[in-house]
Amino acid sequence: MARWLASMTLVGFGLLGSTLVYAQNTPTNAPVTVTGCLSQGAAANQYMLRETSGKTYELSSSTVDLKPHIGHEVTVTGTGAASPSQQSSTAGAKGTESLQVSDLKMVSTSCKK
Repeated sequence: MARWLASMTLVGFGLLGSTLVYAQNTPTNAPVTVTGCLSQGAAANQYMLRETSGKTYELSSSTVDLKPHIGHEVTVTGTGAASPSQQSSTAGAKGTESLQVSDLKMVSTSCKK
């Protein structure tokens, strides 16, 4: 009986651990708000936002015109952050997240250096 109980406890912890790993690697659709310097990305409709910490975000939007704010410090709100495994493989240790921007507020007409 004790052996069976020990086995079931180990199985339970194994299932719990695999659930936590899955949850960490699942993209979230929770709103994310970040502030940084907006720049043009590699493609015409692609924009990058770099926080003062060095973390970068790849931005896109079908509702917000980002182009007039290139070179400005802005605060954007969006959804669709990349999973931690995607972050490390696409942009090294700092990570890059992709955000679908739903709101933009200009902080300054120039970026902090």
